[in-house]
Amino acid sequence: MAAVANFTIDQGTTFSSTVTVKDSTGSPLDLTGYTATAKMALGYASTRTRTDLTIEFTADRTTGGVTMSLTATQTAALEAPARYV
Repeated sequence: MAAVANFTIDQGTTFSSTVTVKDSTGSPLDLTGYTATAKMALGYASTRTRTDLTIEFTADRTTGGVTMSLTATQTAALEAPARYV
């Protein structure tokens, strides 16, 4: 089941958000052995302002926890106001 989350990111500040990945029954997914990447851009087909987020798993990967973050330098470079995907 897909989920949607909307974040507000202030320019020039450090951003971090932790999400829990769950399976179809709502139980945390065991992320042992998985890798993850995340990017954000001004649109799905956009080649401008494509930004890589830093991804870290929680210490216990069986809990499904993933933290996405951007540095203050990265958020300062984002166009604003804008909506990213």
